[in-house]
Amino acid sequence: KVWCNMAQCHLLVKEYKLAVLDCNAVLVRDRSNLKALWRRSNAYMKCGDFDNAHNDILHLSRLEIGEKMKK
Repeated sequence: KVWCNMAQCHLLVKEYKLAVLDCNAVLVRDRSNLKALWRRSNAYMKCGDFDNAHNDILHLSRLEIGEKMKK
């Protein structure tokens, strides 16, 4: 939770590469953390890394569809 919050702080102060690193720390432990994926995709977009941002969005959408199907 702390790493995810730190990522948000880094996004707010425009330290996008640090935000990516914080999200990576979260996703190593929990690959399906929706907030970390969303924040990392935003950070990737701000860095101009559109391929990785796109991959995160695709992964995020698959997770959200899976959650909806469970319900």
